[in-house]
Amino acid sequence: MKKATEFQPSKEHIFHCAIYEFNKGNTASRATKNICETYNENSLMERTCQRWFSKFRLGDFGFEKKDKNEKKKKYDLDDIDETLKENPFSTIREISSHLNIPKSTIYDYLKNSGKVNKLGNYIPYELKENEKKTRIDISRKLLKKLAEFNFLDQIITGDEKWIQYDNIVRKRQWVNKKERPISSPKLKRNKKK
Repeated sequence: MKKATEFQPSKEHIFHCAIYEFNKGNTASRATKNICETYNENSLMERTCQRWFSKFRLGDFGFEKKDKNEKKKKYDLDDIDETLKENPFSTIREISSHLNIPKSTIYDYLKNSGKVNKLGNYIPYELKENEKKTRIDISRKLLKKLAEFNFLDQIITGDEKWIQYDNIVRKRQWVNKKERPISSPKLKRNKKK
């Protein structure tokens, strides 16, 4: 036969012991002391017993076993994907305030779905199709000229410093791991008017 000290009571058993102590007319601190003397000193915290006694005074003697999965609310996580399709630059905080979903839930969903937060590359500026074709033509002509005569050794280059008045702020984007983020062009270097 096992001794009482070897018995490890469940939380529900401790709860029923607290009901017994309450019905005897003991205070929460006295009930905590009695239960801890019977089992072990960590079997019940006084604050927990006080909370239970408050319930008992209201006539609530039910033990509610809270399941961790039941505690979490169910959210429509497809709305997160739709929000990111509309604006991949959305932050977790912006999505949270827009959809009324906790930030931790959004973060967990994005990580579990394989999304990562990446910063897009800067490109000097956005080229139009005709500008791209012109650059390709010029590059081909220069390669052809280089094969005939090595003119690159005779070029002297200098450097200039440009100070911009308006700087574009790049924002991070939520994209799949192997997906490239959207690049953003640098601001044109024009004088402020």
